[in-house]
Amino acid sequence: MPLFDFHCTSCDRVFESLVRGSTPVACPDCGDASVERLQPMPARPASRHGEALPLAKRSGPPSGGCCGGGGCCH
Repeated sequence: MPLFDFHCTSCDRVFESLVRGSTPVACPDCGDASVERLQPMPARPASRHGEALPLAKRSGPPSGGCCGGGGCCH
C-alpha cells in the first residue's frame, strides 16, 4: 500500500493517505473528494552533524583495486 501526498482543492490542506487500488481519496478535514495527488519529492542525501555528505567524485573501484587492497580478489 503506497503512501501518497494529496492537496485538497476545497480547503487547501495537504495530507498523506494510504491508497489501496482504486479506492477514492477524500480530504480528512472537509471530506471533499476533489483532491489532487502531489508529485513525490526525491529524498535528500543523509548528513552527518548537519553537513551534507559529499557526492561521489568518480565512478569505478576505489584506489588500490576493486577490493580496496593491492589486487582484486575476483
